[in-house]
Amino acid sequence: MHKKLKIQKSRKGKRTYIK
Repeated sequence: MHKKLKIQKSRKGKRTYIK
């Protein structure tokens, strides 16, 4: 099953993926 990952922009510009 494919879960949708929420993408949050960090202050450093790195993408953080939260399950």
